[in-house]
Amino acid sequence: MTRIVRAASEHIGAVLEIERAAFSQPWTYNSLLEETQAPQSRFMLAADGARVLGYAVTRYYPDWAEILRIAVAEGSRGRGVGSMLLGDAQARACESGASRVLLEARADNAAALEFYRNRGFITVGLRAGYYASPGGDAVLMEKSIAPRRGDIGDW
Repeated sequence: MTRIVRAASEHIGAVLEIERAAFSQPWTYNSLLEETQAPQSRFMLAADGARVLGYAVTRYYPDWAEILRIAVAEGSRGRGVGSMLLGDAQARACESGASRVLLEARADNAAALEFYRNRGFITVGLRAGYYASPGGDAVLMEKSIAPRRGDIGDW
């Protein structure tokens, strides 16, 4: 059964494998580890027992949240893992009082853009030449959400 759990240092090795397969400019081991400890970040995993299926890194600010990373292991794609992670990030954003969620995706990543658009995100801008290797533009996307303050459990 897939569960969403908070990432810890012992998960970084498995996350790094997914990170390297998913991104042309992967974060380092130390960058990932720092996100497990950053006070404004939530680094969450989709896990089936001890197996990491995917992860999301989100930063929360007073009235908005930014999804920095969502990635799913290749063998787990198309099974709702990304949707679970995105849903968890949005729920936590609502509970933190955010009224919007922001993210960026490569302009040439049609699958990611479609995934986010199908979940209510709209394009709000473009960062030309944002990605260095390989070069490419970043599409800025946003979704309005209904903030609510309350118990956010596993913070």
